Amino acid sequence: MLKSHPRKPYHILLILCLVLLFLPQAAFAATKQDTAYADSLYQLGVFYGTDQGYDLDRAPTRAESTAMLVRMLGAEDQSRQLENASIPFSDVPQWALGYAAYAYENGLVAGISDTRFGASLSTTAQMYTVFMLRALGYTESQGDFTYSQAMSFAQSIGLLDEDLAGQLSSSSFTRADAVRLTYEALRFPVKDSSLLLVEKLAGEGKLSQDKVSRFLETIISSQDNRQELRISQIANRRESVVLLEGSVSDGLRQGSGVILSTDGLILTNYHVIEGLQSMAVTFNDGSVYEGEVYVEDYDADLDLALIRIDREDLTPVTIGDSDQLSIGDTVVAIGSPYGLQNTVSEGIISSIRDSELQITAAISSGSSGGALFNAYGELVGITYAGVSQGQNLGFAIPINLLDTLDQRLHQSLSEFSQQLAQALAPQNLTLVAKQDNSIYLQWDPVENADYYLLYYRTSSEDAYKVFTNYGFPYRFSHGSDYSAALRVLDESASYQLAVSAVVEGEESPLSQALTVSL
Repeated sequence: MLKSHPRKPYHILLILCLVLLFLPQAAFAATKQDTAYADSLYQLGVFYGTDQGYDLDRAPTRAESTAMLVRMLGAEDQSRQLENASIPFSDVPQWALGYAAYAYENGLVAGISDTRFGASLSTTAQMYTVFMLRALGYTESQGDFTYSQAMSFAQSIGLLDEDLAGQLSSSSFTRADAVRLTYEALRFPVKDSSLLLVEKLAGEGKLSQDKVSRFLETIISSQDNRQELRISQIANRRESVVLLEGSVSDGLRQGSGVILSTDGLILTNYHVIEGLQSMAVTFNDGSVYEGEVYVEDYDADLDLALIRIDREDLTPVTIGDSDQLSIGDTVVAIGSPYGLQNTVSEGIISSIRDSELQITAAISSGSSGGALFNAYGELVGITYAGVSQGQNLGFAIPINLLDTLDQRLHQSLSEFSQQLAQALAPQNLTLVAKQDNSIYLQWDPVENADYYLLYYRTSSEDAYKVFTNYGFPYRFSHGSDYSAALRVLDESASYQLAVSAVVEGEESPLSQALTVSL
Protein backbone atom coordinates (compact mmCIF):
# COMPACT_ATOMS: atom_id res chain seq x y z
CA MET A 1 0.00 0.00 0.00
CA LEU A 2 1.25 3.45 -0.80
CA LYS A 3 2.10 5.68 2.13
CA SER A 4 -0.92 7.12 3.93
CA HIS A 5 -1.08 10.46 5.70
CA PRO A 6 -3.38 12.17 8.19
CA ARG A 7 -5.95 14.43 6.56
CA LYS A 8 -7.70 17.75 7.04
CA PRO A 9 -10.52 19.32 4.76
CA TYR A 10 -10.46 21.26 1.27
CA HIS A 11 -12.44 23.21 -1.19
CA ILE A 12 -11.19 25.31 -4.22
CA LEU A 13 -13.69 28.21 -4.62
CA LEU A 14 -12.99 31.30 -6.74
CA ILE A 15 -15.15 34.36 -6.43
CA LEU A 16 -15.91 37.92 -7.60
CA CYS A 17 -17.40 41.05 -6.16
CA LEU A 18 -20.19 43.68 -6.43
CA VAL A 19 -21.57 46.18 -3.88
CA LEU A 20 -25.31 46.27 -3.42
CA LEU A 21 -27.86 47.27 -0.84
CA PHE A 22 -30.94 45.60 -2.16
CA LEU A 23 -34.57 46.28 -1.64
CA PRO A 24 -37.89 44.39 -1.78
CA GLN A 25 -38.18 40.73 -1.01
CA ALA A 26 -38.93 38.61 -4.07
CA ALA A 27 -40.74 35.30 -4.16
CA PHE A 28 -37.38 33.57 -4.46
CA ALA A 29 -35.01 31.56 -2.28
CA ALA A 30 -31.28 31.67 -2.95
CA THR A 31 -29.75 28.28 -3.72
CA LYS A 32 -26.35 26.86 -2.82
CA GLN A 33 -25.31 27.51 -6.40
CA ASP A 34 -26.35 31.20 -6.12
CA THR A 35 -24.20 31.49 -3.01
CA ALA A 36 -21.26 29.88 -4.84
CA TYR A 37 -21.44 32.58 -7.53
CA ALA A 38 -21.62 35.29 -4.86
CA ASP A 39 -18.68 33.73 -2.99
CA SER A 40 -16.69 33.70 -6.20
CA LEU A 41 -17.26 37.42 -6.80
CA TYR A 42 -16.57 38.26 -3.16
CA GLN A 43 -13.14 36.60 -3.31
CA LEU A 44 -12.36 38.50 -6.51
CA GLY A 45 -13.24 41.77 -4.76
CA VAL A 46 -16.31 42.73 -6.79
CA PHE A 47 -19.25 41.85 -4.53
CA TYR A 48 -19.60 42.62 -0.82
CA GLY A 49 -23.19 42.09 0.22
CA THR A 50 -24.95 43.93 3.05
CA ASP A 51 -25.19 43.73 6.82
CA GLN A 52 -27.76 40.99 6.17
CA GLY A 53 -25.34 38.85 4.17
CA TYR A 54 -25.48 38.57 0.41
CA ASP A 55 -29.25 39.29 0.25
CA LEU A 56 -29.42 37.38 -3.00
CA ASP A 57 -33.21 37.27 -3.03
CA ARG A 58 -33.58 41.07 -3.19
CA ALA A 59 -33.97 43.20 -6.30
CA PRO A 60 -31.12 45.67 -6.97
CA THR A 61 -31.87 49.33 -7.53
CA ARG A 62 -30.42 51.11 -10.51
CA ALA A 63 -27.96 52.96 -8.25
CA GLU A 64 -26.84 49.69 -6.68
CA SER A 65 -26.38 48.00 -10.04
CA THR A 66 -24.29 50.93 -11.22
CA ALA A 67 -22.06 50.52 -8.17
CA MET A 68 -21.78 46.83 -9.02
CA LEU A 69 -20.75 47.62 -12.56
CA VAL A 70 -18.09 50.13 -11.50
CA ARG A 71 -16.62 47.75 -8.95
CA MET A 72 -16.63 44.94 -11.49
CA LEU A 73 -14.51 47.10 -13.79
CA GLY A 74 -12.00 47.78 -11.01
CA ALA A 75 -12.80 51.49 -10.98
CA GLU A 76 -13.54 51.92 -7.27
CA ASP A 77 -10.66 54.36 -6.74
CA GLN A 78 -11.61 56.47 -9.75
CA SER A 79 -15.22 56.65 -8.59
CA ARG A 80 -14.15 57.90 -5.16
CA GLN A 81 -12.34 60.78 -6.82
CA LEU A 82 -15.63 61.76 -8.48
CA GLU A 83 -17.77 61.88 -5.32
CA ASN A 84 -18.00 65.67 -5.62
CA ALA A 85 -18.28 65.75 -9.41
CA SER A 86 -21.09 67.68 -11.04
CA ILE A 87 -23.66 65.47 -12.77
CA PRO A 88 -27.06 66.52 -14.20
CA PHE A 89 -29.08 64.16 -11.98
CA SER A 90 -30.76 65.25 -8.77
CA ASP A 91 -31.97 61.87 -7.51
CA VAL A 92 -28.65 60.09 -6.87
CA PRO A 93 -28.03 59.33 -3.16
CA GLN A 94 -24.77 60.60 -1.66
CA TRP A 95 -23.20 57.15 -1.35
CA ALA A 96 -23.70 56.51 -5.10
CA LEU A 97 -22.55 59.86 -6.53
CA GLY A 98 -19.03 58.73 -7.40
CA TYR A 99 -20.27 55.52 -9.02
CA ALA A 100 -22.92 57.33 -11.04
CA ALA A 101 -20.47 60.02 -12.13
CA TYR A 102 -17.87 57.49 -13.32
CA ALA A 103 -20.42 55.35 -15.17
CA TYR A 104 -22.06 58.40 -16.75
CA GLU A 105 -18.79 60.03 -17.84
CA ASN A 106 -17.56 56.73 -19.37
CA GLY A 107 -20.77 56.07 -21.29
CA LEU A 108 -21.73 53.01 -19.27
CA VAL A 109 -25.10 54.32 -18.07
CA ALA A 110 -27.45 57.19 -18.95
CA GLY A 111 -30.26 58.92 -17.07
CA ILE A 112 -33.92 58.21 -17.56
CA SER A 113 -34.38 61.94 -18.29
CA ASP A 114 -32.22 65.04 -18.44
CA THR A 115 -32.39 65.49 -14.66
CA ARG A 116 -33.21 62.06 -13.27
CA PHE A 117 -30.92 59.06 -12.99
CA GLY A 118 -33.66 56.72 -11.78
CA ALA A 119 -31.48 55.71 -8.85
CA SER A 120 -34.28 54.09 -6.81
CA LEU A 121 -35.85 52.18 -9.69
CA SER A 122 -35.47 48.41 -9.68
CA THR A 123 -32.98 47.03 -12.17
CA THR A 124 -34.42 44.77 -14.86
CA ALA A 125 -32.69 41.84 -16.54
CA GLN A 126 -32.62 43.79 -19.80
CA MET A 127 -31.05 46.84 -18.14
CA TYR A 128 -28.36 44.81 -16.43
CA THR A 129 -27.61 42.88 -19.62
CA VAL A 130 -27.01 46.23 -21.33
CA PHE A 131 -24.54 47.12 -18.53
CA MET A 132 -22.64 43.88 -19.11
CA LEU A 133 -22.54 44.33 -22.89
CA ARG A 134 -21.14 47.84 -22.50
CA ALA A 135 -18.52 46.53 -20.06
CA LEU A 136 -17.47 44.03 -22.76
CA GLY A 137 -17.02 46.83 -25.30
CA TYR A 138 -20.30 46.51 -27.21
CA THR A 139 -22.23 49.75 -27.73
CA GLU A 140 -25.51 50.91 -29.22
CA SER A 141 -23.80 53.91 -30.85
CA GLN A 142 -21.65 51.62 -33.02
CA GLY A 143 -24.65 49.52 -33.98
CA ASP A 144 -23.68 46.39 -32.05
CA PHE A 145 -27.14 46.07 -30.49
CA THR A 146 -30.24 48.02 -29.55
CA TYR A 147 -31.46 48.47 -26.01
CA SER A 148 -34.69 46.61 -26.66
CA GLN A 149 -32.86 43.63 -28.18
CA ALA A 150 -30.00 43.48 -25.67
CA MET A 151 -30.89 40.05 -24.28
CA SER A 152 -31.34 38.42 -27.68
CA PHE A 153 -27.99 39.91 -28.78
CA ALA A 154 -26.31 38.62 -25.61
CA GLN A 155 -27.71 35.18 -26.40
CA SER A 156 -26.50 35.36 -30.00
CA ILE A 157 -22.88 36.01 -28.97
CA GLY A 158 -22.99 33.32 -26.26
CA LEU A 159 -22.98 35.53 -23.17
CA LEU A 160 -26.36 34.07 -22.19
CA ASP A 161 -27.15 30.44 -22.80
CA GLU A 162 -30.72 29.34 -23.43
CA ASP A 163 -31.35 28.27 -19.83
CA LEU A 164 -30.01 31.50 -18.30
CA ALA A 165 -31.85 33.67 -20.81
CA GLY A 166 -35.09 31.83 -20.04
CA GLN A 167 -34.51 32.16 -16.29
CA LEU A 168 -33.90 35.93 -16.54
CA SER A 169 -36.96 36.46 -18.73
CA SER A 170 -39.39 34.45 -16.62
CA SER A 171 -38.91 35.96 -13.16
CA SER A 172 -38.16 39.20 -11.33
CA PHE A 173 -34.50 40.24 -11.53
CA THR A 174 -32.66 39.68 -8.24
CA ARG A 175 -29.23 40.13 -6.74
CA ALA A 176 -28.61 36.45 -7.45
CA ASP A 177 -29.30 37.10 -11.14
CA ALA A 178 -26.96 40.10 -11.14
CA VAL A 179 -24.22 38.01 -9.51
CA ARG A 180 -24.63 35.20 -12.05
CA LEU A 181 -24.66 37.58 -15.03
CA THR A 182 -21.59 39.42 -13.73
CA TYR A 183 -19.80 36.11 -13.24
CA GLU A 184 -20.56 35.11 -16.84
CA ALA A 185 -19.52 38.51 -18.24
CA LEU A 186 -16.16 38.47 -16.45
CA ARG A 187 -15.40 35.09 -17.97
CA PHE A 188 -16.46 36.20 -21.47
CA PRO A 189 -14.15 37.58 -24.20
CA VAL A 190 -14.22 41.33 -24.74
CA LYS A 191 -15.31 42.58 -28.14
CA ASP A 192 -12.97 41.70 -31.04
CA SER A 193 -10.58 39.81 -28.75
CA SER A 194 -9.93 36.36 -27.31
CA LEU A 195 -9.04 37.98 -23.98
CA LEU A 196 -11.57 37.43 -21.21
CA LEU A 197 -12.90 40.58 -19.52
CA VAL A 198 -11.40 39.57 -16.18
CA GLU A 199 -8.01 38.95 -17.87
CA LYS A 200 -8.17 42.37 -19.55
CA LEU A 201 -8.89 44.04 -16.20
CA ALA A 202 -6.00 42.16 -14.57
CA GLY A 203 -3.67 43.25 -17.39
CA GLU A 204 -4.70 46.87 -16.81
CA GLY A 205 -3.96 46.52 -13.09
CA LYS A 206 -7.59 47.03 -12.11
CA LEU A 207 -7.98 43.59 -10.56
CA SER A 208 -5.41 41.52 -8.65
CA GLN A 209 -3.68 39.02 -10.96
CA ASP A 210 -3.51 36.49 -8.14
CA LYS A 211 -7.23 36.78 -7.42
CA VAL A 212 -8.06 36.63 -11.12
CA SER A 213 -6.02 33.42 -11.50
CA ARG A 214 -7.92 31.86 -8.62
CA PHE A 215 -11.23 33.07 -10.03
CA LEU A 216 -10.52 31.32 -13.32
CA GLU A 217 -9.35 28.08 -11.73
CA THR A 218 -12.76 26.76 -10.73
CA ILE A 219 -15.90 26.53 -12.75
CA ILE A 220 -19.14 26.52 -10.76
CA SER A 221 -21.35 23.68 -11.91
CA SER A 222 -25.09 23.97 -12.38
CA GLN A 223 -26.06 21.98 -9.30
CA ASP A 224 -29.78 22.52 -9.73
CA ASN A 225 -29.92 21.21 -13.30
CA ARG A 226 -27.19 18.60 -13.33
CA GLN A 227 -27.89 15.05 -14.46
CA GLU A 228 -26.03 11.84 -13.78
CA LEU A 229 -23.69 10.91 -16.61
CA ARG A 230 -22.92 7.58 -18.22
CA ILE A 231 -19.52 6.10 -17.39
CA SER A 232 -18.44 6.73 -20.98
CA GLN A 233 -19.30 10.41 -20.58
CA ILE A 234 -17.32 10.70 -17.35
CA ALA A 235 -14.43 8.93 -19.09
CA ASN A 236 -14.23 11.95 -21.41
CA ARG A 237 -12.81 13.85 -18.43
CA ARG A 238 -9.51 12.14 -19.39
CA GLU A 239 -8.48 15.35 -21.14
CA SER A 240 -8.21 16.96 -17.69
CA VAL A 241 -5.92 14.23 -16.27
CA VAL A 242 -2.18 14.02 -16.98
CA LEU A 243 0.69 11.56 -16.54
CA LEU A 244 3.61 12.88 -14.44
CA GLU A 245 7.08 11.36 -14.78
CA GLY A 246 10.40 12.25 -13.17
CA SER A 247 13.77 10.65 -12.43
CA VAL A 248 14.81 9.56 -8.94
CA SER A 249 18.00 7.86 -7.76
CA ASP A 250 16.58 4.37 -8.17
CA GLY A 251 14.78 4.86 -11.49
CA LEU A 252 11.63 6.54 -12.83
CA ARG A 253 8.76 7.80 -10.70
CA GLN A 254 5.32 7.94 -12.26
CA GLY A 255 2.13 9.50 -11.01
CA SER A 256 -0.95 11.35 -12.16
CA GLY A 257 -2.25 14.90 -11.91
CA VAL A 258 -5.52 16.78 -12.43
CA ILE A 259 -5.78 20.07 -14.35
CA LEU A 260 -7.49 22.77 -12.26
CA SER A 261 -7.13 25.82 -14.50
CA THR A 262 -6.73 26.80 -18.13
CA ASP A 263 -3.33 28.38 -17.39
CA GLY A 264 -1.47 25.34 -16.08
CA LEU A 265 -2.43 24.69 -12.44
CA ILE A 266 -2.30 20.95 -11.65
CA LEU A 267 -3.19 19.08 -8.46
CA THR A 268 -1.36 15.88 -7.48
CA ASN A 269 -0.04 14.03 -4.43
CA TYR A 270 2.90 15.43 -2.52
CA HIS A 271 4.66 12.06 -2.62
CA VAL A 272 4.57 12.18 -6.44
CA ILE A 273 6.74 15.35 -6.61
CA GLU A 274 8.85 14.81 -3.47
CA GLY A 275 12.55 14.82 -4.32
CA LEU A 276 12.12 15.37 -8.08
CA GLN A 277 14.42 17.82 -9.86
CA SER A 278 12.37 17.91 -13.07
CA MET A 279 9.18 16.43 -14.45
CA ALA A 280 7.58 15.61 -17.81
CA VAL A 281 3.82 16.14 -18.13
CA THR A 282 2.03 14.03 -20.74
CA PHE A 283 -1.46 15.07 -21.82
CA ASN A 284 -4.30 12.87 -22.97
CA ASP A 285 -3.62 13.79 -26.63
CA GLY A 286 -0.06 12.48 -26.31
CA SER A 287 1.66 15.87 -26.26
CA VAL A 288 4.42 16.25 -23.68
CA TYR A 289 5.46 19.30 -21.66
CA GLU A 290 9.08 19.26 -20.49
CA GLY A 291 9.52 22.89 -19.48
CA GLU A 292 9.84 24.43 -16.04
CA VAL A 293 7.52 23.09 -13.33
CA TYR A 294 6.69 25.27 -10.33
CA VAL A 295 5.50 24.21 -6.89
CA GLU A 296 2.69 26.57 -5.87
CA ASP A 297 1.88 24.97 -2.51
CA TYR A 298 1.91 21.63 -0.72
CA ASP A 299 0.86 19.85 2.46
CA ALA A 300 2.92 16.77 3.26
CA ASP A 301 0.46 15.60 5.92
CA LEU A 302 -2.48 15.82 3.53
CA ASP A 303 -0.29 14.41 0.74
CA LEU A 304 -1.42 17.14 -1.65
CA ALA A 305 0.60 19.43 -3.92
CA LEU A 306 -0.26 22.16 -6.40
CA ILE A 307 2.12 22.59 -9.32
CA ARG A 308 2.02 24.93 -12.31
CA ILE A 309 3.39 24.66 -15.85
CA ASP A 310 3.83 27.33 -18.51
CA ARG A 311 1.04 26.21 -20.81
CA GLU A 312 -2.27 27.86 -21.70
CA ASP A 313 -5.62 26.67 -23.05
CA LEU A 314 -5.84 23.55 -20.89
CA THR A 315 -9.14 21.89 -20.03
CA PRO A 316 -9.83 22.08 -16.27
CA VAL A 317 -12.08 19.80 -14.28
CA THR A 318 -15.25 20.96 -12.56
CA ILE A 319 -14.85 20.85 -8.79
CA GLY A 320 -17.56 19.03 -6.83
CA ASP A 321 -18.40 18.88 -3.14
CA SER A 322 -16.90 15.86 -1.39
CA ASP A 323 -18.94 16.62 1.76
CA GLN A 324 -22.04 15.55 -0.18
CA LEU A 325 -20.73 12.03 -0.84
CA SER A 326 -22.38 9.02 0.78
CA ILE A 327 -21.42 5.38 1.12
CA GLY A 328 -22.65 3.55 -1.98
CA ASP A 329 -22.29 6.54 -4.34
CA THR A 330 -20.89 5.73 -7.79
CA VAL A 331 -17.38 7.04 -8.47
CA VAL A 332 -15.03 6.86 -11.46
CA ALA A 333 -11.24 6.99 -11.10
CA ILE A 334 -8.92 8.15 -13.90
CA GLY A 335 -5.15 7.81 -13.54
CA SER A 336 -2.07 6.16 -15.01
CA PRO A 337 -1.36 2.89 -13.13
CA TYR A 338 2.07 1.53 -14.10
CA GLY A 339 2.26 4.23 -16.78
CA LEU A 340 -0.87 3.02 -18.59
CA GLN A 341 -2.07 6.54 -19.22
CA ASN A 342 -5.55 7.63 -18.21
CA THR A 343 -6.97 4.24 -17.33
CA VAL A 344 -10.63 4.47 -16.27
CA SER A 345 -12.05 2.34 -13.44
CA GLU A 346 -15.51 2.37 -11.86
CA GLY A 347 -16.56 1.69 -8.28
CA ILE A 348 -18.44 3.01 -5.30
CA ILE A 349 -17.67 4.80 -2.06
CA SER A 350 -17.27 1.82 0.26
CA SER A 351 -16.43 3.79 3.40
CA ILE A 352 -15.76 7.31 4.61
CA ARG A 353 -13.37 7.32 7.57
CA ASP A 354 -10.84 9.67 9.09
CA SER A 355 -11.44 12.27 6.40
CA GLU A 356 -10.55 9.90 3.59
CA LEU A 357 -12.59 8.04 1.03
CA GLN A 358 -12.36 4.27 0.69
CA ILE A 359 -13.38 3.20 -2.81
CA THR A 360 -13.79 -0.01 -4.81
CA ALA A 361 -12.44 1.53 -8.04
CA ALA A 362 -9.08 -0.07 -8.91
CA ILE A 363 -6.06 1.96 -7.73
CA SER A 364 -2.48 0.85 -8.49
CA SER A 365 1.03 2.31 -8.45
CA GLY A 366 1.04 5.32 -10.79
CA SER A 367 -2.58 6.19 -9.99
CA SER A 368 -1.36 8.47 -7.19
CA GLY A 369 -2.55 12.02 -7.88
CA GLY A 370 -5.31 10.83 -10.21
CA ALA A 371 -8.89 12.06 -10.37
CA LEU A 372 -11.92 10.65 -8.60
CA PHE A 373 -15.20 11.82 -10.17
CA ASN A 374 -18.75 11.55 -8.89
CA ALA A 375 -21.71 10.49 -11.04
CA TYR A 376 -22.02 14.05 -12.40
CA GLY A 377 -18.43 14.16 -13.69
CA GLU A 378 -17.30 16.51 -10.89
CA LEU A 379 -13.92 16.09 -9.17
CA VAL A 380 -14.55 14.88 -5.60
CA GLY A 381 -11.22 13.30 -4.68
CA ILE A 382 -7.56 12.69 -5.49
CA THR A 383 -6.55 9.02 -5.51
CA TYR A 384 -3.45 8.30 -3.46
CA ALA A 385 -3.26 4.63 -2.40
CA GLY A 386 -4.34 1.10 -3.13
CA VAL A 387 -3.86 -2.22 -1.35
CA SER A 388 -2.34 -4.76 -3.73
CA GLN A 389 -2.96 -7.69 -1.36
CA GLY A 390 -6.68 -6.91 -1.07
CA GLN A 391 -9.46 -6.69 -3.61
CA ASN A 392 -11.26 -3.45 -4.43
CA LEU A 393 -9.40 -1.49 -1.76
CA GLY A 394 -8.48 1.99 -2.91
CA PHE A 395 -8.25 5.35 -1.15
CA ALA A 396 -8.74 8.97 -2.16
CA ILE A 397 -8.33 12.36 -0.50
CA PRO A 398 -11.61 14.37 -0.42
CA ILE A 399 -11.36 17.40 -2.70
CA ASN A 400 -12.75 19.71 -0.02
CA LEU A 401 -9.41 19.32 1.80
CA LEU A 402 -7.82 21.46 -0.89
CA ASP A 403 -8.71 24.78 0.77
CA THR A 404 -5.56 24.67 2.92
CA LEU A 405 -3.38 25.26 -0.15
CA ASP A 406 -3.16 28.98 -0.91
CA GLN A 407 -0.51 29.12 -3.68
CA ARG A 408 2.10 31.02 -1.70
CA LEU A 409 5.32 29.56 -3.14
CA HIS A 410 5.73 29.62 -6.94
CA GLN A 411 9.10 27.91 -6.56
CA SER A 412 10.74 25.88 -9.30
CA LEU A 413 10.62 22.13 -8.74
CA SER A 414 14.43 21.87 -8.59
CA GLU A 415 14.68 24.70 -6.05
CA PHE A 416 11.89 23.16 -4.00
CA SER A 417 13.56 19.74 -3.96
CA GLN A 418 16.94 21.21 -3.01
CA GLN A 419 15.39 23.17 -0.17
CA LEU A 420 13.50 20.08 0.96
CA ALA A 421 16.68 18.00 0.88
CA GLN A 422 18.47 20.57 3.02
CA ALA A 423 15.67 20.38 5.55
CA LEU A 424 16.07 16.59 5.69
CA ALA A 425 19.77 16.69 6.63
CA PRO A 426 20.17 15.31 10.19
CA GLN A 427 20.81 17.92 12.83
CA ASN A 428 22.92 18.01 16.01
CA LEU A 429 25.42 15.24 15.33
CA THR A 430 27.13 14.81 18.72
CA LEU A 431 29.59 12.57 20.53
CA VAL A 432 27.72 11.05 23.47
CA ALA A 433 30.44 8.75 24.85
CA LYS A 434 34.01 7.44 24.45
CA GLN A 435 34.97 4.04 25.74
CA ASP A 436 38.28 2.33 25.11
CA ASN A 437 38.84 2.97 21.39
CA SER A 438 35.13 3.23 20.53
CA ILE A 439 32.97 6.28 20.07
CA TYR A 440 29.19 6.56 20.37
CA LEU A 441 27.30 9.07 18.22
CA GLN A 442 23.81 10.52 18.27
CA TRP A 443 21.78 12.90 16.05
CA ASP A 444 18.24 14.18 15.84
CA PRO A 445 15.90 11.79 14.02
CA VAL A 446 14.61 12.74 10.57
CA GLU A 447 10.89 12.15 10.02
CA ASN A 448 10.15 9.14 7.80
CA ALA A 449 13.85 8.29 7.39
CA ASP A 450 14.35 4.70 6.24
CA TYR A 451 17.98 4.61 7.44
CA TYR A 452 21.10 6.76 7.86
CA LEU A 453 24.56 6.69 6.29
CA LEU A 454 27.68 7.75 8.19
CA TYR A 455 30.67 9.37 6.48
CA TYR A 456 34.21 10.01 7.71
CA ARG A 457 37.53 11.51 6.71
CA THR A 458 40.79 12.30 8.46
CA SER A 459 42.12 15.82 8.75
CA SER A 460 44.48 15.10 5.86
CA GLU A 461 41.72 13.93 3.48
CA ASP A 462 39.46 16.07 1.28
CA ALA A 463 36.75 13.57 0.40
CA TYR A 464 34.41 11.73 2.74
CA LYS A 465 34.14 7.94 2.68
CA VAL A 466 31.03 6.09 3.73
CA PHE A 467 31.20 3.50 6.49
CA THR A 468 30.81 0.07 4.94
CA ASN A 469 30.18 -3.47 6.04
CA TYR A 470 31.56 -6.21 3.76
CA GLY A 471 31.90 -3.61 1.03
CA PHE A 472 28.37 -2.21 1.25
CA PRO A 473 27.29 1.07 2.93
CA TYR A 474 26.21 0.31 6.49
CA ARG A 475 22.61 1.37 7.19
CA PHE A 476 22.30 2.90 10.66
CA SER A 477 19.01 3.13 12.54
CA HIS A 478 18.14 5.82 15.04
CA GLY A 479 18.34 4.69 18.67
CA SER A 480 17.19 6.26 21.89
CA ASP A 481 20.64 6.47 23.58
CA TYR A 482 22.94 6.43 20.58
CA SER A 483 22.61 5.62 16.90
CA ALA A 484 26.16 4.63 15.92
CA ALA A 485 28.99 2.87 17.77
CA LEU A 486 32.33 2.92 15.94
CA ARG A 487 35.75 1.47 16.65
CA VAL A 488 38.58 3.86 15.94
CA LEU A 489 41.59 1.92 14.67
CA ASP A 490 44.04 4.81 14.42
CA GLU A 491 43.97 6.45 17.84
CA SER A 492 46.40 9.15 16.79
CA ALA A 493 44.19 10.46 14.01
CA SER A 494 41.52 13.13 14.15
CA TYR A 495 38.31 12.33 12.29
CA GLN A 496 35.57 14.43 10.78
CA LEU A 497 32.20 12.68 10.79
CA ALA A 498 28.93 13.52 9.05
CA VAL A 499 25.60 11.72 8.65
CA SER A 500 22.88 11.71 5.98
CA ALA A 501 19.27 10.48 5.98
CA VAL A 502 17.66 8.35 3.27
CA VAL A 503 13.92 8.84 2.79
CA GLU A 504 12.12 6.77 0.15
CA GLY A 505 15.35 6.21 -1.77
CA GLU A 506 16.45 9.87 -1.69
CA GLU A 507 19.58 10.75 0.29
CA SER A 508 19.75 14.08 2.07
CA PRO A 509 22.80 16.37 2.15
CA LEU A 510 25.33 15.66 4.91
CA SER A 511 24.90 17.06 8.36
CA GLN A 512 27.36 19.54 9.78
CA ALA A 513 30.68 17.84 10.44
CA LEU A 514 31.74 16.65 13.89
CA THR A 515 35.47 16.45 14.67
CA VAL A 516 36.44 13.57 16.98
CA SER A 517 39.85 12.47 18.26
CA LEU A 518 40.90 9.97 20.93
